[in-house]
Amino acid sequence: MTQRWARRTRALTALVADLAVVAAGRAGAAVLARVGTRVSRSTVLRVLMAQPIADPAWR
Repeated sequence: MTQRWARRTRALTALVADLAVVAAGRAGAAVLARVGTRVSRSTVLRVLMAQPIADPAWR
């Protein structure tokens, strides 16, 4: 369920990543705060930058 020493579960990281794609930075952090999850805008951007790039040219 979690990785060793992780501060977020994989499910929460997936939620942050999905939201970061739509609304990165401060807006993403604000929406997550409304859901009940305190995450900084830096964390939202860090999770977004860690996502693999879905490049249609590779298909």
